[in-house]
Amino acid sequence: MNYRDVLKRGMELAHGGDVWGGMSLLREGMAHAASASDSVWENRFARSVAILAESQGDTDESIACYRRMTVNQPTDMYSRIALGTALMATGRHAEAQAEFSVALELAEAAGDDEWSEIVRRTMSG
Repeated sequence: MNYRDVLKRGMELAHGGDVWGGMSLLREGMAHAASASDSVWENRFARSVAILAESQGDTDESIACYRRMTVNQPTDMYSRIALGTALMATGRHAEAQAEFSVALELAEAAGDDEWSEIVRRTMSG
Protein backbone atom coordinates (compact mmCIF):
# COMPACT_ATOMS: atom_id res chain seq x y z
CA MET A 1 0.00 0.00 0.00
CA ASN A 2 1.25 3.49 -0.75
CA TYR A 3 1.11 6.37 1.74
CA ARG A 4 -2.07 7.80 0.25
CA ASP A 5 -3.85 4.45 0.60
CA VAL A 6 -2.60 3.98 4.17
CA LEU A 7 -3.82 7.45 5.13
CA LYS A 8 -7.17 6.87 3.47
CA ARG A 9 -7.63 3.44 5.08
CA GLY A 10 -6.62 4.72 8.52
CA MET A 11 -9.14 7.55 8.33
CA GLU A 12 -11.85 5.20 7.03
CA LEU A 13 -11.29 2.90 10.01
CA ALA A 14 -11.40 5.82 12.43
CA HIS A 15 -14.53 7.36 10.92
CA GLY A 16 -16.14 3.93 10.76
CA GLY A 17 -15.87 3.60 14.53
CA ASP A 18 -12.51 1.87 14.89
CA VAL A 19 -10.60 4.94 16.03
CA TRP A 20 -7.82 2.98 17.72
CA GLY A 21 -7.35 0.72 14.69
CA GLY A 22 -7.23 3.74 12.43
CA MET A 23 -4.73 5.48 14.69
CA SER A 24 -2.57 2.36 14.79
CA LEU A 25 -2.44 2.20 11.00
CA LEU A 26 -1.70 5.93 10.79
CA ARG A 27 1.11 5.59 13.36
CA GLU A 28 2.64 2.82 11.25
CA GLY A 29 2.47 5.05 8.18
CA MET A 30 4.04 7.90 10.13
CA ALA A 31 6.90 5.66 11.31
CA HIS A 32 7.50 4.35 7.80
CA ALA A 33 7.52 7.85 6.33
CA ALA A 34 9.95 8.97 9.04
CA SER A 35 12.29 6.05 8.34
CA ALA A 36 12.17 6.99 4.65
CA SER A 37 12.94 10.65 5.55
CA ASP A 38 9.69 11.76 3.91
CA SER A 39 8.77 14.66 6.19
CA VAL A 40 5.79 15.72 4.07
CA TRP A 41 4.03 12.38 4.48
CA GLU A 42 5.25 12.02 8.04
CA ASN A 43 3.50 15.30 8.82
CA ARG A 44 0.31 14.27 7.03
CA PHE A 45 0.15 11.16 9.17
CA ALA A 46 1.11 13.11 12.30
CA ARG A 47 -1.65 15.67 11.73
CA SER A 48 -4.25 12.91 11.33
CA VAL A 49 -3.04 11.09 14.44
CA ALA A 50 -3.04 14.35 16.41
CA ILE A 51 -6.60 15.19 15.44
CA LEU A 52 -7.84 11.69 16.26
CA ALA A 53 -5.91 11.65 19.53
CA GLU A 54 -7.52 14.95 20.52
CA SER A 55 -10.93 13.52 19.72
CA GLN A 56 -10.20 10.68 22.14
CA GLY A 57 -8.90 12.98 24.88
CA ASP A 58 -5.27 11.96 24.41
CA THR A 59 -3.66 15.39 24.53
CA ASP A 60 -0.18 13.98 25.19
CA GLU A 61 -0.16 12.17 21.85
CA SER A 62 -1.67 15.10 19.99
CA ILE A 63 0.97 17.45 21.43
CA ALA A 64 3.74 14.97 20.55
CA CYS A 65 2.47 14.78 16.96
CA TYR A 66 2.18 18.55 16.60
CA ARG A 67 5.71 18.94 18.03
CA ARG A 68 6.96 16.39 15.54
CA MET A 69 5.38 18.46 12.76
CA THR A 70 7.10 21.66 13.92
CA VAL A 71 10.46 19.87 14.01
CA ASN A 72 9.95 18.56 10.47
CA GLN A 73 8.69 21.86 9.08
CA PRO A 74 9.65 24.69 11.46
CA THR A 75 8.22 27.37 9.19
CA ASP A 76 4.71 25.86 9.00
CA MET A 77 2.62 28.37 10.92
CA TYR A 78 -0.44 26.10 10.94
CA SER A 79 1.46 23.40 12.85
CA ARG A 80 2.61 26.05 15.33
CA ILE A 81 -0.96 27.25 15.83
CA ALA A 82 -2.23 23.68 16.29
CA LEU A 83 0.52 22.96 18.83
CA GLY A 84 -0.16 26.20 20.66
CA THR A 85 -3.88 25.45 20.79
CA ALA A 86 -3.27 21.94 22.17
CA LEU A 87 -0.84 23.28 24.76
CA MET A 88 -3.31 25.99 25.78
CA ALA A 89 -6.04 23.38 26.25
CA THR A 90 -3.82 21.54 28.73
CA GLY A 91 -3.02 24.67 30.72
CA ARG A 92 0.53 24.98 29.41
CA HIS A 93 0.09 28.66 28.69
CA ALA A 94 3.75 29.74 28.54
CA GLU A 95 4.59 27.03 26.01
CA ALA A 96 1.46 27.88 24.03
CA GLN A 97 2.34 31.57 23.92
CA ALA A 98 5.83 30.69 22.66
CA GLU A 99 4.34 28.68 19.78
CA PHE A 100 1.83 31.43 18.99
CA SER A 101 4.68 33.96 18.95
CA VAL A 102 6.55 31.89 16.36
CA ALA A 103 3.33 31.50 14.35
CA LEU A 104 2.82 35.27 14.45
CA GLU A 105 6.37 35.89 13.24
CA LEU A 106 5.81 33.43 10.38
CA ALA A 107 2.47 35.00 9.41
CA GLU A 108 3.94 38.50 9.47
CA ALA A 109 7.00 37.40 7.45
CA ALA A 110 4.62 35.92 4.86
CA GLY A 111 2.65 39.16 4.77
CA ASP A 112 -0.48 37.30 5.83
CA ASP A 113 -2.49 39.96 7.64
CA GLU A 114 -5.50 37.73 8.20
CA TRP A 115 -3.55 34.99 9.98
CA SER A 116 -1.48 37.57 11.84
CA GLU A 117 -4.67 39.01 13.29
CA ILE A 118 -6.08 35.56 14.14
CA VAL A 119 -2.90 34.65 16.01
CA ARG A 120 -2.86 38.02 17.83
CA ARG A 121 -6.45 37.46 18.99
CA THR A 122 -5.63 33.93 20.07
CA MET A 123 -2.65 35.16 22.06
CA SER A 124 -4.68 37.82 23.84
CA GLY A 125 -7.13 35.32 25.16
